[in-house]
Amino acid sequence: MGTCGPHRPFHSHRSAQFAFGLSIGVAFAGMAFAQANFISFDLPGAGTGDGEGTYPASINSTGVTAGSYADSSFLYHGFARAANGSFVRFDAPEAVVGTFTNSINTAGAIAGFYLDSGFVYHGFVRTMAGAISAFNVPGAGRTANQGTVVNSINDAGDIAGTYIDASSVYHGFVSDQNGVVTTFEAPGAGDAGGQGTMAFSINDAGTIAGNYHDTSSVTHG
Repeated sequence: MGTCGPHRPFHSHRSAQFAFGLSIGVAFAGMAFAQANFISFDLPGAGTGDGEGTYPASINSTGVTAGSYADSSFLYHGFARAANGSFVRFDAPEAVVGTFTNSINTAGAIAGFYLDSGFVYHGFVRTMAGAISAFNVPGAGRTANQGTVVNSINDAGDIAGTYIDASSVYHGFVSDQNGVVTTFEAPGAGDAGGQGTMAFSINDAGTIAGNYHDTSSVTHG
């Protein structure tokens, strides 16, 4: 990580006013957070052993939460939970090791990935109506711990994520609502196994955030 440089104290009256206002704002924000309501929930069927249980991953503007849960056999399944507490559970077709949900958009479309019997990753998108479509980036590897991982979906239906090629190098990708796939590499990303570019989130403007591992396997945003 880079350094921020030496600390610079506030010298002017305007700066002092800003600092005081900021401290008051933070105090009020802390009070509002302290008064927030927290709802705890567990998906029926979720295991109660070490590493098992319920793993929410994303919440949309209508209050629908999406995530995964691990059952007592340590198999993972996807779920969506409405704001009123009702829920649906699902498994992607051909999912054997598990279904992992990463993102939900305002329309209720859910994106994630699943592992098949060979521990190969495949992306998926699930519509609010329950239709599930598998997604694989051309060039993704087809052996264990390789394949396609969908990490995020925006309100336009664009999905972003990472694919792992046959040499176990990571690459970023985005697929638009029409299925047009664009792959990309961050400048400075390494090209050896375990290195490369990973995309984790896409916003409604199409801007993607993620990280990359350089040739020394150091991670950068």
